[in-house]
Amino acid sequence: LSDPTSASRLQEAATYCERAIETAQRQQATSLALRAAVSLAKLWQGTDRQAAGYRRLADLHAAFSEGRDTVDLQAAGELLAEEG
Repeated sequence: LSDPTSASRLQEAATYCERAIETAQRQQATSLALRAAVSLAKLWQGTDRQAAGYRRLADLHAAFSEGRDTVDLQAAGELLAEEG
């Protein structure tokens, strides 16, 4: 992102996603943490933070042992499969 405004907005959005993940984890709302991690991973696609986003998502995704058919887990799994 060569545009400073775009980079600033990207960082602001990433900060909100990270706060959402942390808040959801404190509240033990794992599905909401996963949803925010999907958003963060998508946000960081194509940037130098892409690998970090996928790692964060993979960690949260791995914590689920049930409910693999939920929309959020399917979206996370599809995103992680794209990463390869």
